[in-house]
Amino acid sequence: DRPVDDPLKWRLRDPRAYDAAFVDDWLWVRLMDVPAALSARSYGAQGSLVIDVVDAFRPYGAASGTFRLDSDGPDAPGKCVPAQGSAADLQVDVRDLGSLWTGAVRASTLRAAGRLHGDVDAVRVADRVFATARAPFCGTGF
Repeated sequence: DRPVDDPLKWRLRDPRAYDAAFVDDWLWVRLMDVPAALSARSYGAQGSLVIDVVDAFRPYGAASGTFRLDSDGPDAPGKCVPAQGSAADLQVDVRDLGSLWTGAVRASTLRAAGRLHGDVDAVRVADRVFATARAPFCGTGF
């Protein structure tokens, strides 16, 4: 039970001896209060994005809507507020927003998979803003 970016592999004399025979995520994140969640974490870079969050399960729930995220950069909490009427830079389903929020998946990867929509420049900003120093890790199965 080790993180995917565990440095242990690189401490070994022969890193090829480290065998990841099983990979499991153990944790799923579904943001219910997008402004609170996006305002509660710090970000990898300075930037602003308007994000249209789609929630097919609860289309009129608190997770659905358009939100503006402003980040002042590393070690500073972001600020996220509703932005109805603003043109969105990105559109993402709330299911995928959880992966982006944790830093588990890059926006460009979600875009390539057809799970996030937005122009290339906005996706580049999202890649930098949502970047984390370490991959997320949940060491507790439940």
